[in-house]
Amino acid sequence: MGSRTVILGNVSEENVIGVGTYQLRLRGGNKMLFYNALFTPGVRCSLVSLVSLMRIGFSLSFRTDGLDLFYNGNLFGHATLKEDLIVVDLDNTYDNTSATCVSNSKSIKRHA
Repeated sequence: MGSRTVILGNVSEENVIGVGTYQLRLRGGNKMLFYNALFTPGVRCSLVSLVSLMRIGFSLSFRTDGLDLFYNGNLFGHATLKEDLIVVDLDNTYDNTSATCVSNSKSIKRHA
């Protein structure tokens, strides 16, 4: 992979050991595919840019306890405010660390 790194908020650096497609299954069955996702084992959670989601057509409705995520005017998912982060509500019955590609009408396949 070379010497590619990610700089974190505390100014520490984590080495990128892979780049690939990452799938998240949201509670409710919708799926999000992220292409060119960076794999950095030292980062404890997946980070998704809200601005990047907005650029590919998502809209956000903020609440005091989190937000609702819409795509093409339809409710796509929820996220909850936990400490200082907004955490997407995932389908915990599925291994969200998988990099499986799927294709059906409920999948969003875009670069983010």
